[in-house]
Amino acid sequence: MSILVNMLQIYMPDYIKKRALMQLFESTAAAFAAEVPPLAGLDYEDCLAQYARFAQAQAERRLRGGREVEALEQRLYWNAVEMGQQHSKWLRPGTVQDVMDIGRVLYRILDIDLQGDARGEVVISRCYFSRFYSAEVCRLMSAMDRGLFAGLSNGGELTFSSRITEGQPCCRAHFAWAVPK
Repeated sequence: MSILVNMLQIYMPDYIKKRALMQLFESTAAAFAAEVPPLAGLDYEDCLAQYARFAQAQAERRLRGGREVEALEQRLYWNAVEMGQQHSKWLRPGTVQDVMDIGRVLYRILDIDLQGDARGEVVISRCYFSRFYSAEVCRLMSAMDRGLFAGLSNGGELTFSSRITEGQPCCRAHFAWAVPK
């Protein structure tokens, strides 16, 4: 694991968290073909709450309409792949454990407690968004989780088996590194 990831696990300044959150906001808004709401003057915590409400409202609107949900899911996924690829260039994960450690740092920005091991087992014991998202919204938005991990690992796959929003005590997933072709 890189020294930078080690340092970020110990301390991450709010300006870095807010910058990463802005990137997520822009990526999500682009997938929904929506404008990022005004955020000037908001601190990091307020921006995080605003993001949760924004994603929730956009997803619920699209799910109610029932049209093009699959295309939206693909846009969310590919936009998150791009973000993951950017982080991969900077942090250079070489093992499944590296991907887990980077994921833990990135998810901490979103007030999500992600634990992952070298076998690719992932447990999320606390998720900020579970207070906002229904099970349906969570399933849709998890395309971004899958995309981020795919981008970090150059094609790995994150598969969820349980979610807090479905009444489970934690989210569980498995990450498998892509086999080179």
